Amino acid sequence: MRLPLIGFVLVALLSNCARMDDLAGEVTSFEADGDDLYRIVDEPADNKLVITPSLSRLATQNAAPFMALAGAKNPVVEKVALSYLGKSGRACRLVAGNPVSDMRWEYTYDCSPPAKLAAR
Repeated sequence: MRLPLIGFVLVALLSNCARMDDLAGEVTSFEADGDDLYRIVDEPADNKLVITPSLSRLATQNAAPFMALAGAKNPVVEKVALSYLGKSGRACRLVAGNPVSDMRWEYTYDCSPPAKLAAR
């Protein structure tokens, strides 16, 4: 009898970690180069991406590669962010990335063309 209750509580907690309904953009499911699914909110007006693992990943797989300490880089999530921007037809660079919670990363990006070298 306790096992179903524990499972329900665990799923509820994990779902709360990956909530994205407080963001302005539309949530998009994105598969990054054969990796698992991610949920991404792209806010182009603010040059901001918010990325979480999909709910299925949270429920069935180890989400530890997604977790990080504040100020630390996360190459797994950076790769997802750059892949998403590239597949959306934008040549952008990541300016900053920060963990908002254990399961939610926020990136700012810049899509302006690189400065051309001055002609001699």
